[in-house]
Amino acid sequence: MPARKLAIGLAHVFNWTNADGLLAANPLLAVDWPAGAVSYPLTLSRQVDSVTAISADRRTLTATWGGSGSPTTAISGDQPAAVVLQSIGLVGASLRVVRIVSDDGITGTLELAEPVPHPVAFGVNPANLHWLQRIALIPSVDLPATPTRNIRWTVDYEARDAFNVEPLQCLRDRDVLHVVAMAFATGLTDAQLLEVVPDLKARPSGQGSWRAQREAALDELIGMVRKRIAPRVEDVLPGRAFANAHAYLTAARILDGRLSAGPDLSAQATYLRGLAVDMVEQQLALIDWQDVNINGEVDSGETDAGARSSAALSSIASTYTMQSAIDYIDDGAPFPVQRVRVTDER
Repeated sequence: MPARKLAIGLAHVFNWTNADGLLAANPLLAVDWPAGAVSYPLTLSRQVDSVTAISADRRTLTATWGGSGSPTTAISGDQPAAVVLQSIGLVGASLRVVRIVSDDGITGTLELAEPVPHPVAFGVNPANLHWLQRIALIPSVDLPATPTRNIRWTVDYEARDAFNVEPLQCLRDRDVLHVVAMAFATGLTDAQLLEVVPDLKARPSGQGSWRAQREAALDELIGMVRKRIAPRVEDVLPGRAFANAHAYLTAARILDGRLSAGPDLSAQATYLRGLAVDMVEQQLALIDWQDVNINGEVDSGETDAGARSSAALSSIASTYTMQSAIDYIDDGAPFPVQRVRVTDER
């Protein structure tokens, strides 16, 4: 999965969800900025609620809201919210909440994306519903003033068993983030996706949009583009030019998600990915602007590389394409052309 990207001059809400299990305490997000390391407190986006009953099919929870009140802002229509249902000796289950079924401001019912894995017989004490989402606010003044890549962040935390709350293990989550002038983004929406691939079926249970699949497909698209333009990165390109490729990859991801619950759709998914590869190749051959100084603007001289690429491409006939269709910086060296047939395996 590509690293998080933060835009220069903007504050950033850092969302973080731990793996299965409960945490002993709120951890810190440590970021190794070029100017020096800074730690940010990760706080729960919602406090614990009390579950007093579970429906017969174990898909609906009856809860009394805790200190955060009604969970109207904790559940997104795009993606179920990760939770842990915990009661010592009774249940310790990682679940996902889809939506609020009813809410009177004090109590309500919640629908789950999957049933509680086993029956739970409540006694006098209710079960606890722990919401796992945590956030930290990174102010804009902490970000570097110029594009900077591979800034390391770390979260150290102690996980506890969801069934008995005993200490489980000490863990470390770490990755990098990039501060950029303009992140690579296609702007693909559900409406545009359905325009390109109109015969997509109903969304998975608990999803109000194809956002999860679009984000996964964007990761895949970035991998394709980066492989072709390495050692440069995708953020120098105008991402909207790749919207159709993003749509085809998203449709392929959607079909991949149905392979275990219906007919074999692998051939259709492979076909859609092939269309995406063709779209990527076409755009890399025709691109006429490269943000060489990564300032998010078209500056003088930044359209030459693409024009030379297009001219070179047209000179080697329509049955061929170039291994690398973009030349970013004119250093006076001969421009290498490697030819491969379009029909060859890629």
